Amino acid sequence: MLYYQRDNKEEIIQEAFRNYTKTYSKFFKNSADRIFNLLGKKANYYSGIFREGLIKDVLKEFLPDSVSVDTGFIYGFGKTENSKQIDIIIWDSTDFAAIYRGSDFVIVPPEAVISIISVKSKLNKKEIADAINNIWSVTKIEDIFRNKPIDSNEFEYPIKKFIVCYQNYNNHERIINNILASYDEILKNPNNDKCLKDAKNVLKMGTKEVNILLERYFPIMICDLKESKFSLRIFSIQGETLHRPFICPQRNRISMAFDKMMFEILMSVANFRKKYTWSSICAWLDCDPVFRGRPGDAMENILSAGKDFDGFDSTKQ
Repeated sequence: MLYYQRDNKEEIIQEAFRNYTKTYSKFFKNSADRIFNLLGKKANYYSGIFREGLIKDVLKEFLPDSVSVDTGFIYGFGKTENSKQIDIIIWDSTDFAAIYRGSDFVIVPPEAVISIISVKSKLNKKEIADAINNIWSVTKIEDIFRNKPIDSNEFEYPIKKFIVCYQNYNNHERIINNILASYDEILKNPNNDKCLKDAKNVLKMGTKEVNILLERYFPIMICDLKESKFSLRIFSIQGETLHRPFICPQRNRISMAFDKMMFEILMSVANFRKKYTWSSICAWLDCDPVFRGRPGDAMENILSAGKDFDGFDSTKQ
């Protein structure tokens, strides 16, 4: 918990709200365990729907009414294939109309999408490959419809992408290797050459631009929502001459995986709408609501256990 000085006395920053947000990690764990125990392993389909529903419910509580949370597809308008089915789409339903909106799913235009989440019961090799392929189907649409220069007035922030599961993991290395392997398979496909070239060009830009645009090609976070102790973060690091995409585990001591995910989703909504409610956003990571400082949280990244995405070497075209 962060503290500040006032009248020679230490006071906890937003203690009540932080305690409130922390209860949601426990809520996720207890609710997920309850439904799995009731339905058992033979009802994975229905327990999967429930897990998605848990996330949707908490997002709807904290997101503004102008934003909708649905399952569905992102439309390619004949310029590219439509996305694969996305478990959770967070999109602007105030300024954009859905292409189709049914009781169970939506089809939305690329410009309306803020974030997407792929929900998995576990992170084995098959499930990781499926999640990465779903995310990449969105990347290909995004690379066509939302690729305006970052210094342009028409620039749109990349769609933030997440992979979440309901099983705690200790073997970070195996999951990292499976993620890297999934991207290696994607990059072998000649249909992905344009996206690969664009990603390599992004890595030649300045630090600020790379950190923003890299989210077009990679999930920003892979985490568990059961124990909320496991998370992987993908970001760029500066090499000798160029940036390179990098994935590493996080400690989750200062803030839990669930807190980090909520912070990133709320920030993606704020960036999209260009309206920032720092007081509530900052509370998820123990940030100061006035100065927005987040001291120490970057130290959560365990860089020594991370690996590069070799297939995105920007020195090779």
